[in-house]
Amino acid sequence: MILTCARLPLLFILLLLQIGCGSSLHKSQYDRLKLGMSVSEVEEILGKGEVIQDAEVKRLVKESTAPSPGVDENTPIVKINPDSADFRGVRWGKEKKNIVVIYQNERLFRAFRHGL
Repeated sequence: MILTCARLPLLFILLLLQIGCGSSLHKSQYDRLKLGMSVSEVEEILGKGEVIQDAEVKRLVKESTAPSPGVDENTPIVKINPDSADFRGVRWGKEKKNIVVIYQNERLFRAFRHGL
């Protein structure tokens, strides 16, 4: 069978749909993430991500470790230094739909989802 030029774009689109064009994120992937997972365990679920800037990592660490409103003043609070070199962040997805993981000493410290 000879493919005509008119059928090539259709074949290309069908091929992209079959193999996918980029990874697709789902809440079920986020739900599988557990604190303390290694980098390789996280990548087994999500694949390779994109490293995020230190400033964003620091912001996320500060936000996620700040005392919640209404916490009893007698509750001990663990102090975390977000400036520590022990932290690094990785993002999967884009601005509107993503998962961000913060690692501390190469172990999952915090995970965030947006738009899933």
